[in-house]
Amino acid sequence: MPLAPTHPGALGLRRGGEGEATLFALREDGFDDEIALSADDLPPGVTGSPQVIGSGERHGSIIFSATADA
Repeated sequence: MPLAPTHPGALGLRRGGEGEATLFALREDGFDDEIALSADDLPPGVTGSPQVIGSGERHGSIIFSATADA
């Protein structure tokens, strides 16, 4: 579900805060393996925790964290 109708892919993250992004997998052609989730090229001070969408599952989340000086 979008966080806001005007910004369907947006995630607000304040300095020193955390935010969760839920990702949905549209599995096709019988694909049922695990899907690795990660975030690259983030701004300085921002990290995203790598996660896995398990076999047979349709969604997963990445938790983003920002340092106080991000």
